[in-house]
Amino acid sequence: SSDHEPFGMVLLEAMAAELPLVSSDCGGAPEVVEGIGRLFVLGNDEDLKKALIETTQTIPDSNLSELSRQQLEKFSDESAKTFFWSHPSIQQLLANSHE
Repeated sequence: SSDHEPFGMVLLEAMAAELPLVSSDCGGAPEVVEGIGRLFVLGNDEDLKKALIETTQTIPDSNLSELSRQQLEKFSDESAKTFFWSHPSIQQLLANSHE
């Protein structure tokens, strides 16, 4: 998420990749996301948590692990950081960078 994005290219990239969109309601994001994804009020952790949970409910279970769902239920900056750094793809990148 961003707190001052005039126009987020990442939103268009996510749309092109057919990924679900969740974005803060700042900058140009509402124009891109509205009607396609979910917006949350910038700085409102509870609103972000709600948007993430609602979005994950639209993803088939085979694409979202139970651990991911549990992490979202306990959303905080710390849980997001922990989940990010423990994700298998990040672990693989870290392992490859040390070779």
